[in-house]
Amino acid sequence: MRKQHSLPLWILVSTLAACTALPSGEQAATPQRPTLAADTNTTPEGSFEFESGVTSDPGDFVDTPSTLKYGLGPRTEVFVGWSPFVELHGPDVQGPGDVTLGMRHRFRDETESAPALGLQSSVKLPTADSERGLGSGEVDATFAGIASKTFGEVSVTGFYQLGIIGDGSGATDVSHSVALDGSRNLGDGFGVFGELSAIFVPEVNSEQTFGLLGVTYTPRPSLVFDFGTQWGLNDEASDLQLVFGFTKWLGRPGGL
Repeated sequence: MRKQHSLPLWILVSTLAACTALPSGEQAATPQRPTLAADTNTTPEGSFEFESGVTSDPGDFVDTPSTLKYGLGPRTEVFVGWSPFVELHGPDVQGPGDVTLGMRHRFRDETESAPALGLQSSVKLPTADSERGLGSGEVDATFAGIASKTFGEVSVTGFYQLGIIGDGSGATDVSHSVALDGSRNLGDGFGVFGELSAIFVPEVNSEQTFGLLGVTYTPRPSLVFDFGTQWGLNDEASDLQLVFGFTKWLGRPGGL
């Protein structure tokens, strides 16, 4: 019996979540998707934010990266990430992905002459079915440094992340991820963004480099939609990935 494809249901649920009524006291969303890099913005203190989307490499895989964020302080947020639906090589390999727990803290705000600076850390828990290839079955940890600066309508972010990656044999590999992002407000709710990124794992001689271009649409400050295309810049990277999704500020518990 053919396994039912659940991705359309996830898209419907996510779309309904994005379009629900907003609590009073609306605040601006702080999107961190769909780029590899995160910037130094954090979810407003005491409130929740949700972002979700679809990443697809046609004919190879589908992923639904989703993150629930909470503003722990004026410069700090905690988050939990999960992929409710992952499909590899067709409908025969489907299921949820791993769970990631993390925190981001901005320890310096931007000034006229200096960028904002932040740190991010996360731990990936091996909750996905590793026997079917939906996860590695290993605990991974990452530590990142972030710098963000705005120049008029243009925002630029530099990002470096160190990863401690389980390799399945009881040992660990070290990965290095770097990214340079840029985005620009075009007016009338539209914007454009781009990213150059690379992931290096010296122990296995792996090097992947990517380019990403996309557009955003912000119908109201608390809701941002994104649409983009990512392509590999070397032989080890995926040829083409399509991304789309949204970020929505959900408000404070009880409307506080």
